[in-house]
Amino acid sequence: QVVIPDSGESIGNNAFWRCSNLSQVRMSVHARRIGYGAFSECYALERVALPDCVEQIGHQAFSNVDVYCPIGSLTAKRLSEQNTDFHDEGFRLRYTVVDGIATDELTADAYIGEEEEVTVPAQVSILGSGNTYVLGQNSAVKKITVPGGVRTIMPYALAGTPSLTEIVLEDGVAEIGDHALYSNENLRRVVLPSGLKEIPENCFYGCSSLSDLWIPGSVTTIGSYAFASCRALEQVVLPESLESIDYSAFQSCSGKLLCDSSAQRQRNILHRSGISGIETEFRGG
Repeated sequence: QVVIPDSGESIGNNAFWRCSNLSQVRMSVHARRIGYGAFSECYALERVALPDCVEQIGHQAFSNVDVYCPIGSLTAKRLSEQNTDFHDEGFRLRYTVVDGIATDELTADAYIGEEEEVTVPAQVSILGSGNTYVLGQNSAVKKITVPGGVRTIMPYALAGTPSLTEIVLEDGVAEIGDHALYSNENLRRVVLPSGLKEIPENCFYGCSSLSDLWIPGSVTTIGSYAFASCRALEQVVLPESLESIDYSAFQSCSGKLLCDSSAQRQRNILHRSGISGIETEFRGG
């Protein structure tokens, strides 16, 4: 264990490099500078909490160590500028860096907490990174709420979590990547944001328990296999805004597609799509 006294403002380069038995560090609340490699390869050190006022962080200062600090802090931005993630509110986070300077665009790419009901921090702009599973095999989470400040949900971001039963995407979420909610076998309820334009390919593929879903009136496109194998869906109301739907969008579904009979365009869209194997009803005639 190491205690950095509150009078300490600087930790030198490689100060604790390869201290393989170091398991706890209490950081000075006045720390301003942490040198390169300071805690690198301290394999027994699982986490370090930093104050929000660190002005300079060297390259690989915390290699293989989880660092905790407040969202929006100077420390968080300095860590991001060194290509290092930080943790807060149960999420692993990083600010986008442009020309070596951290911007205000914040990405959350993993949840490592243990709460049953989780809300993504309001400051987050992007949920997921690459094809990472934000919740992964986390067995605790049953419900996740994504606030409207999240502009983009990346591919696979909310996929493959067996314990997940409910997802709420609040108004303001503008883009959902392909496979974003894929293969959540116990997911029963999803709230989609008004203003959403596209339900992309494979979005809900394999969500075999999904039974409660409303497609917003803003949606124009439903991609291939978007609802494939969603066997618990009893009915889906297609909005009048719909312009295109892939023929395989509802593959292996046994429910019913409901359309407004007054919308001849919907009839044409469904005819062009060649949808088969699912009942279609034009209400009112």
